[in-house]
Amino acid sequence: MVEAEKETKEVKTQEEEILNKMAETNIEQENTKVILENADELANENENKVKQEEKKENELLGDSTWEELKINENLIKGLTEMNFIKPSKIQVVAYHLISTNPDKHLMAQSQNGSGKTGAFSIPILSKIDETLDEVQGVVICHNREMINQTAKVMRNISKFTKITVQELQKDKDAKKGHVIICTAAMFDKYFLSMKKFSLNHLKAFAVDEADCQIQTDNSKVVLEKFFDFFNKSNNKAQILLFSATYEKIHYKFVQKFFKGKILSIKVEKSDLTLKNVKQYYILCNNSDRKKETMIEEYLKANIENERVIIFTNKKENTVDLTQRLRTKGYKVFLLMGGDMSLENRDETVKNFNEGKIQILITTDLLSRGFDERLVKLIINYDIPVMYNQEEKGFKVSIDTYLHRIGRTGRFNSKGIGLNLVLDKYISNIKTIEDAYQCKIEEIKSMDDLIAQFKNLLNEY
Repeated sequence: MVEAEKETKEVKTQEEEILNKMAETNIEQENTKVILENADELANENENKVKQEEKKENELLGDSTWEELKINENLIKGLTEMNFIKPSKIQVVAYHLISTNPDKHLMAQSQNGSGKTGAFSIPILSKIDETLDEVQGVVICHNREMINQTAKVMRNISKFTKITVQELQKDKDAKKGHVIICTAAMFDKYFLSMKKFSLNHLKAFAVDEADCQIQTDNSKVVLEKFFDFFNKSNNKAQILLFSATYEKIHYKFVQKFFKGKILSIKVEKSDLTLKNVKQYYILCNNSDRKKETMIEEYLKANIENERVIIFTNKKENTVDLTQRLRTKGYKVFLLMGGDMSLENRDETVKNFNEGKIQILITTDLLSRGFDERLVKLIINYDIPVMYNQEEKGFKVSIDTYLHRIGRTGRFNSKGIGLNLVLDKYISNIKTIEDAYQCKIEEIKSMDDLIAQFKNLLNEY
């Protein structure tokens, strides 16, 4: 009994030492509470009663340098060249937990724009044996745009190494790399069904935007298939799941396969809403034409070279709005799945990133993960909704809302999120405010918005 108490006390002391070490320096780009919890307990009804550690804002912070995390110096060269001088909080905490708990998996949550791609990319690249010509890391992304973006980040980080990063999007792309980035469908085809690539040397398997993929039927089936295979094969790789938004259902899904082996980084919902994004709404008198007029008023202001993303809920709305604005002489571009060719999608994103396109009208294709730090304004032409099976009707998708406005205000930059709201849907604003305990201010005209926007731009 005495020995057990002594062991428990030693473990608690070690945990406190870890937390204290991570609290030594102040990383200014993030200001949130992070809670380290057991993911199994988060799946239970009493999730609010099982917090193991909670630190107030600015207490749970990272080491000041990559060197203190003991990251490979060649990876540090790549990070430095990318101008990532310091690790963000999620990068520090995730790297530490992954590297010091090799027999555990990680389910990590952090705000949009906080460096989540780096938080799983750096640990994966750190595990790679450059002398071994085998697939050692896999990253599952939810669409083509995120595959391209993640591959670019990982290649830049590993620029001064011999690590190879390979996107797998088409059959002709089926080439071996130390790290392969693909959708769940392509992973299923080439790793699980055809077995073209071996999983025998796998060291890390990451799922980006994990909540979305767990809820998408096709991706969910593949993840279930792989996790079942993983457990039966006694593979020693680490499973890493990252997103800004998780619900109890997501923890329960993971718990089915990895009960007792999941560490979790959790952010309180009230801390998820971006403090660097000013949120506004304009009432539009129950008319989509009024919404279009609001967009035109912004375009007439001609704020040169500022990149803006306009989100709609339907592909037909995206096409119609783009065509109507083009007819009136405005230079706007659309991005969507379905009828748009993959090559056209790639070219559009490339031109937007390079500033050749300023106004991009899109569906939720870009609502998750897309990282372009020069985007300073997000306009929700429609507030995002989802179908509620129980109530047989649509309700606000608060997660999608968060992901959309998270395309601005990234990594300590500032931005504006504007919602164009029909009078009859004004209650949706209150729903979002209540969910994230935030304030979305009403403005009366686009002139007011433009004035706020110019003030924000003058801060840079």
